[in-house]
Amino acid sequence: MNYEGTITIDLPDFLFGSLQAITHGHLKTQGELVRRIILILSDLTDAAIRPLPDPPREGPFWELRLDLEWEYLHILLEASRGSHLDISTLFCRIFGGLITGKFNSPFFTQEDRYEMTRIEMEKDFYEFSRKSRAEEINSAASRQHPEKP
Repeated sequence: MNYEGTITIDLPDFLFGSLQAITHGHLKTQGELVRRIILILSDLTDAAIRPLPDPPREGPFWELRLDLEWEYLHILLEASRGSHLDISTLFCRIFGGLITGKFNSPFFTQEDRYEMTRIEMEKDFYEFSRKSRAEEINSAASRQHPEKP
């Protein structure tokens, strides 16, 4: 492949987790998924992009660095220029819109959404189990060593 440039996209934690879930489930690379999302931009007008909500800005952010071919950089830069949004915001709006079902695209399938949801549910269950176990341990420890008045 002939790479022309590197982009950096700042992704909120939940979008980064979704990206990982989708790529893990289908054994795609993050670069392949990002390229598919960029291709969606060529079908969207500026008027369709602007009303998409920004993802929440709280929580940790992850830096995603990718080498892209000129055709993908061109699509991304033109969409950024036309919508007056920086690349990270633009990408987050499109990816967030795909995940939440605000719009559909043949480049982002129902199977992608299903895989992301399945892995997120497994992660949530793991976190819930881990927290429940920690609470059980703390509760048992406080019963063994009650605080003195």
